Amino acid sequence: MKRVLCVGNYFYPKGGSDRYFINLVQLLNEKGYSAIPFTTSHKLNETSKWSSYFLPPNSTDHYSLTSSINLFHSRAAQKSIRNLLSRETVNIAHLNIYSQFSSSILAPLKESGIPIVQTLHDYKPVCPTYSFYRQEKICEACGTGSNWQVITKKCNRGSYLRSFATLAESYFAQYKGSIKSINHFISVCEFQRQKLLQYNILPEESITTIPNFIDTKYFSPTGKKGQYLLYFGRVEEYKGLHTLINAVAPLKHINLVIAGEGSVKEELQEKVTHQNLNHITFLPFQQNQALLDLISGALCTVIPSKVYELCPMSILESFALEKMVIGTNEGGIPELITDQQNGLLFKSDDEFDLRAKIVSAFDKKQNTIAMGVEGRKTVEEKYNIHRHYEALQKVYNYLS
Repeated sequence: MKRVLCVGNYFYPKGGSDRYFINLVQLLNEKGYSAIPFTTSHKLNETSKWSSYFLPPNSTDHYSLTSSINLFHSRAAQKSIRNLLSRETVNIAHLNIYSQFSSSILAPLKESGIPIVQTLHDYKPVCPTYSFYRQEKICEACGTGSNWQVITKKCNRGSYLRSFATLAESYFAQYKGSIKSINHFISVCEFQRQKLLQYNILPEESITTIPNFIDTKYFSPTGKKGQYLLYFGRVEEYKGLHTLINAVAPLKHINLVIAGEGSVKEELQEKVTHQNLNHITFLPFQQNQALLDLISGALCTVIPSKVYELCPMSILESFALEKMVIGTNEGGIPELITDQQNGLLFKSDDEFDLRAKIVSAFDKKQNTIAMGVEGRKTVEEKYNIHRHYEALQKVYNYLS
């Protein structure tokens, strides 16, 4: 039995990449591998017999001397992973986002001769802030070699200090092997792969596109028409939620539910209250059955992001419950949504185009429901567990 060390930041569905990480561990265990999660501890974590190796999360919201040091090199993470490797046999290491542990975990893996594959859930190899986004707009300056602009443009939350630390960490991580130590990379959409190739970050043979997947046996459509428009995910500026609220504001007959947590939630709530937008409701972070029930109760869901999204789990989860998705026409979203077939595409950050698509979805509910059914067919045919596993196994076999 092959044993795969699966590394990720969080073992609860804080975001889409975390949901993939959890699904990956479950998939490998179901397919006869022994998946060993290495992640942070949290009260919302999935249960795991490996939790003694988990580490307390390192805060990135409030910089301290300790968090700044751990950003570059986490002695605790390196010690814990060395301890794990000394006790357990590992055949392959499969990394996801591992910023909580820094590049310090790479050396023990390389010293042990363990092949390393990483699924990329962002653009970190080319963009120090991971997102191709600054000052509320798309930015690809670092791809052309202008990395210093991270500091001068204050790309990290408008702070010179944070931006300097971000750029320094990016250089230090590459020095410690964040690219050269990885034997193979997996991109989750072809758009992402092409961006990495466009800027000559990785050789073509070292990166394979394997989209995220959904196990539809855990998603049972209720057949309900649904009553509201739903956004669920991180509540951040780059997610385009100001645009969404502006689009829905005059549509008093359409209820919008925003479920999640993030740095602009309070700001958005104040905006809704100030404008008396009583048809817009905020809910806390949802997971497990509560999230499934919330999606099932919606007519359709919406992804209004201003960034280059990759392969959002929220789209796959919506499709799995037969819910059509309204999404931006940027990044990897058009690889999932075929306009007028399983969803509607709108121009990014265009509240008028978004409003038109929302009105269309609610005026033509039967079409919207039919597109939701097509969404279910999409995940059953293209993003199913078997297709994903076969592609993943090819990478594992290549590394072995």
